[in-house]
Amino acid sequence: MKRLLVLLALLGGCSTSPHRVDPYGAIPDDFSVDLTILARPEGSAVDRRSSRLMVEADGTLRYEARQGLGPNTLPPLVRRLDREQMARLWDSASRLGLTDPQDGDPLANFRRVKPPAKRGTVWLLAMTGGGDRWNFMRRGSAGAAPDRAIVAFGRELAALAWAQDEAIQVTASAPVRWDYGQDPWAAWRGESPQPPVLVAANVPVRARQPDTRPAPAPKPAPKPVPEAEPAPKPAPKPVPEAKPAPKPAPKPVPEAKPAPKPAPKLAPKPQPEVKPAPKPAPKPVPEAKPAPRPAPMPVSEVKPAPKPAPKPHAWAPSWPLDVRRVHVVWGKVHPDLPSLKAALLAVMPLSLHGNRVEPAPPQPEHARGPAKGLTLASINARGGASVGPAAMRVIEDGVIGFTEFVGLLAARVSTWVEPPARSGDPVDLWVQVEVPILGATPGDVPSGLIPAPRLPARDPQR
Repeated sequence: MKRLLVLLALLGGCSTSPHRVDPYGAIPDDFSVDLTILARPEGSAVDRRSSRLMVEADGTLRYEARQGLGPNTLPPLVRRLDREQMARLWDSASRLGLTDPQDGDPLANFRRVKPPAKRGTVWLLAMTGGGDRWNFMRRGSAGAAPDRAIVAFGRELAALAWAQDEAIQVTASAPVRWDYGQDPWAAWRGESPQPPVLVAANVPVRARQPDTRPAPAPKPAPKPVPEAEPAPKPAPKPVPEAKPAPKPAPKPVPEAKPAPKPAPKLAPKPQPEVKPAPKPAPKPVPEAKPAPRPAPMPVSEVKPAPKPAPKPHAWAPSWPLDVRRVHVVWGKVHPDLPSLKAALLAVMPLSLHGNRVEPAPPQPEHARGPAKGLTLASINARGGASVGPAAMRVIEDGVIGFTEFVGLLAARVSTWVEPPARSGDPVDLWVQVEVPILGATPGDVPSGLIPAPRLPARDPQR
């Protein structure tokens, strides 16, 4: 019996092992990439123009493309890749044969490499991983790629940095101007019969592009044409004398006939006089009798007119907001954007006093242990709470901090309220996040949202 109990205890201990397996454990912790492209002349594709691409071990991605870049130039920060994106990048490099240090070239100082003199490209790729460092140096002519594997890997890095082959065409717009005359309110008072006139329309104007066509070659000067001698004029032919035409014979004049005599006029016959018919005598009009007055109704039967029902007032949000649920969504979505469900699990410096959410007091610097606070998921789990403007400011800052943590900079957060079905019911709070990313499409945000009340201005001393 004792042996059976010991065996069951050992089996239970094996089934509850606290160790977890990292799905991305095959990626070296020090995996980094440093790529430099030197091109002459500059092309439109990302692999045909001078640029710098760097991926640091923590996922920081840096990129810049302009003339004059070299291996010693530090490009600016673009975004931060997560663990899954770093795993896909390592897998691509492995499939292209770029992760084995034995396949690389001898280590060289890239700062001493000179760019192409006239036409061509130079690719300088340095990688680290597993405590090793190796590099590749490839040169290509004007029309041929230096190495298909390195070019494919460089284009994948440029796609992660949101670089495009073709430059975006900039357009300008002319202003819209209206002419309301000397008195702009005359048309609204009905004194001016003429409505306002639009004098300038909003017409998009394409920005001028630099003319890259070669200048035309100068044309050779025309050769002088020899002067032509005048041809001799022919002698004039003699003109024959013109004979006078014979005159026609005179036509006979017809004899005049006497005018006919006028017919005699007949005198009109006298007509008998017509006497008017005598008018009939008017009939006597009977005297109108006054209509009898209706009998007065008893006072008890008179019912007062019903008063009109009061119109329902439009609902407007005000502080504090009685929130039922908090949603964090993207205003515009893109395949490279992470899921915002993790933002609901981020700990924010908030505290709960009864049913009211308020900012938590700051922790002292010497305090140890995990940060104390609340998550938006915990507020949703308890069925909501009352949120004031100070707590709303902490929620917005927490969502912005989450986007910066996942590597998305320049995020803009706005809060919207979904009106309740009945007045007095709690509302749904929508936190909408916008990131300036090319190729994004509108997200699945419900219609009918109204802006939340304006937050107070920040304290400049904080």
